[in-house]
Amino acid sequence: QVIQAKNTPVNKAIKVKSSRQRSSLKLKILDFLQGDFAYKKIHLSMAMIIGILGAMFMYIGSAGIISITAPWQVRGDTRQQVDYVWQVYNHELPNYKAGIKYPPFIKIWGVKKQGVAANPPLFYAIHAPLEGPLLKQGKWQLAVGLGRAVNILFGILCILALAWAGWLYGDRRKEIFAVAVPALSVLMFRFARLNIDFAVDALLVFLTTLSLVTNYKLLRYGLQKK
Repeated sequence: QVIQAKNTPVNKAIKVKSSRQRSSLKLKILDFLQGDFAYKKIHLSMAMIIGILGAMFMYIGSAGIISITAPWQVRGDTRQQVDYVWQVYNHELPNYKAGIKYPPFIKIWGVKKQGVAANPPLFYAIHAPLEGPLLKQGKWQLAVGLGRAVNILFGILCILALAWAGWLYGDRRKEIFAVAVPALSVLMFRFARLNIDFAVDALLVFLTTLSLVTNYKLLRYGLQKK
């Protein structure tokens, strides 16, 4: 009786209806992926946009987990990096021979040489208004955590810049390259953990990629008048 109940006309109709709904859902998904987003004569496929977003969320997840689980003092120059932020917050630029000047670090580790004093100050000027108040309160662990979060934002900008580079260099397969280039970069362990070093590397990758793209456009298309 149970077997016969499964094969009743009502159950068959329900199965057919369910199968049609699944087929309809698949068609809707395919139609959505085959659609595009137009912006100033540029058509971006939804599949490419979803791919780039996927690479972005993969990076946020991996970099976020690494940031949370890694100790605050990961590398030997972390305190020099944070001290650079502290000095910029106090309207100063570090000097190698003068050493670090952040009081809690001097109390814990003593006076050390400022090994990253030669770095350009842009990266630290961005961080200073955000982490400076926490450093002033002596909460340097929270400042490092916030700095890592800011560096993740730099990583997201890197992904967008790399997607743009893949789009330009990919030629006829530009949509594939626009997804593949940032996705492969995200899979590199070094790129995923750049934010925990509290160093200028992530911002440097972003600016270098923009420079590469700009130079490519200038060499290929020249200066165009509007």
